[in-house]
Amino acid sequence: MRFKALSLSVWLGLATASCNIFAPFDAPSGDEQYLSAARACFDVGDYDCARDYYAKLTGTSYQDIRISETAFTIFDEEGADIGAVMGGSITGGDYGKTFTVIANRMMNKGSGPTEARRLKIFNAFRTAKDISSTQLQGLVRFMGAAALAAELLGEDALNLGQTAVSQSTLVDTPASCTSAGNACAGALDASCLKTGTILVVGATIDLWATVAPTMSGAPTLDMVSNAMSQVQAGLSQIGVSGSYGSQLSAFGSALTAFTIPAEGADCFRLTLLEQKVGQ
Repeated sequence: MRFKALSLSVWLGLATASCNIFAPFDAPSGDEQYLSAARACFDVGDYDCARDYYAKLTGTSYQDIRISETAFTIFDEEGADIGAVMGGSITGGDYGKTFTVIANRMMNKGSGPTEARRLKIFNAFRTAKDISSTQLQGLVRFMGAAALAAELLGEDALNLGQTAVSQSTLVDTPASCTSAGNACAGALDASCLKTGTILVVGATIDLWATVAPTMSGAPTLDMVSNAMSQVQAGLSQIGVSGSYGSQLSAFGSALTAFTIPAEGADCFRLTLLEQKVGQ
């Protein structure tokens, strides 16, 4: 059975009928089929399946498996069960909502998003640098960055006294901010700022730098921005080309098309709203 011949529509149909989309067929064998199977699983949001097939690649050492499995476990423990969230909660390409869903899961888990949780997710995200398989490294990088961005948004909501991340977590007056759309036109748009936020612009940061940056202390908007960049970078490493991956890539590109503070906090916050974060 050659899995490459199956169309994405077939994969999508199978995904709705089975937890493992390859269950009705002979098991894939060999690196080429394992990689095709892993990418097909990822393209329909089945991360458990993708992880299993990436781990079967002959170039993946036991160290790679140990590192990745440990990272996935930590993400789950901290409320970032991204496989379940992405596979069953987001429809119609509104992938910005993913961060809202994950953040609100964290809000309802234990003491909620905290600095300790942020550091635990970040440290698990950083272990991806020790994975030799490019695709598996990209999967851990993608999942960890998405979890980290969501956690930071959750921290801000908790600080604001809110019980969930919403559009009002991001800006003071969402309707005015989105209807005017002036925040990215050069002039400051106060309606696209947030009073009382702990997510100020902060210093430029690279979460993937050779030397790990300091992530303790007050969270910053630039941490969120760079986490979004890492989501995009992880997707590029995975190399997914189907509709699910392309729509996620388009979302990542929208959030990384400008830099903070060059375009300003108001512009970034407007972009988050436009990409359905907070919904």
